Amino acid sequence: MKLSRIRSALWPQNRIRRVATVATFTSLIVAGIVVIPKLVATPEQAKCEWRQAFESGLSNFLPKDTPKPVPATP
Repeated sequence: MKLSRIRSALWPQNRIRRVATVATFTSLIVAGIVVIPKLVATPEQAKCEWRQAFESGLSNFLPKDTPKPVPATP
């Protein structure tokens, strides 16, 4: 195949075909971003209950006691 045929197939001169080509590639990329993590996830990761962690809030991650300063080194 000539380079010009490949280039015209990937980036056609016709505006409608160009928009269709860009839309097709964009939809394939978005589908890959959405679908691949679901296929790669282990069953434990897929069953993860995120709502409980989300609703518990940030207070569970903040330290309860004031941190102690680190001693100065000579």
